This record gives sequence, C-alpha cells and structure tokens, in this order.
Amino acid sequence: ILTYGYAKNVQWPAVTSAACFQVDKNGCHMLAVVQLPPEFPMSVVSSEFFAVALAAKVPPVVGTVLPIVSDCRAVVQAFSTLTRHAD
Repeated sequence: ILTYGYAKNVQWPAVTSAACFQVDKNGCHMLAVVQLPPEFPMSVVSSEFFAVALAAKVPPVVGTVLPIVSDCRAVVQAFSTLTRHAD
C-alpha cells in the first residue's frame, strides 16, 4: 500500500490531504483520500503520517496484510525504530 501526503499553501487547510493507493493481484485499483482535520498540523510531514494511519486503519478483510510503503524520510525513520518511541 503506497501512502502519500500533500500540503500546499498551508494557510488554506483544504489543500492538506493524505492518500493511500493499492493495486491488488487482479489489477483492481483502490484509493482512499482524506482531507486532514483542522486540528492537525498543516504540513507535509503531518499529512504523510496521517496517510500511514489511514492505510493501517483499513487492512484487508481476508488474506495477507500488505506492507505499507512511504517515500517520506521522517515516516520511514520513525517506523524503523519504534522501540525508541515506546514508553
């Protein structure tokens, strides 16, 4: 599942969004897109993390859970060392 976050002209929250995209083994394209809630920080990094949360929220009902892929360095680093963030 590929995740993507977007923010442009962050003074206008309507253009800060997150998306998840997947192509299944039958070639079916699945897409989820959301606008970030107004209480979230309006930034690219925030939207990238929101996209990962969105992908994790809707795993497949049956079958194997697919890996979640992000091209955001902050997201990749945060999830590569989860033990650093554990309480």
